[in-house]
Amino acid sequence: WDQVRFLAGEVLEVSAVGASGEQLAPQDTLTLTGRCQNGSLFRLLITRQASMRYRLLVRGESGEAMLTVEADAVGAAQTSWHCNDSSGQERWTWQPWPDLVNEFEKAISGLPTAIGWHDATRCLEVFDAVRNSVRRRRVISLQYDEVSEAANFKTVMATLGCLSLLL
Repeated sequence: WDQVRFLAGEVLEVSAVGASGEQLAPQDTLTLTGRCQNGSLFRLLITRQASMRYRLLVRGESGEAMLTVEADAVGAAQTSWHCNDSSGQERWTWQPWPDLVNEFEKAISGLPTAIGWHDATRCLEVFDAVRNSVRRRRVISLQYDEVSEAANFKTVMATLGCLSLLL
């Protein structure tokens, strides 16, 4: 979800359809569609195939770009693009594990990391919306509250009010 959020902003709506109906199993094909903060739409098709590779295709008014990555620990990666008047292709070897270990070491030592709690929370909210969309068979809207001192104050006061009612 980080790639979708990077390209188009926060995910505002999600609709998901699984092959098994209202349940979501790991081996199922899943179709996701949604709308992002900048108005762009996305569609993801997640399948289990014998040759595992990940593809990210981005289409716009001026053209399209595709990133293809092999799913094994170290594999080939390729980017190709087609725009109004140009096209190209680039290949390289993809090695995600050294970067992941570096980020983990930063987190343990208390240094700032590339992915924070805000990103992790947003991803979990989208995963939960996808699961609810499959179960309920409808579009799920995501509501993001602005983090501010006033919002934190209201949360603390509401919690203290509920606690005083319990006592």
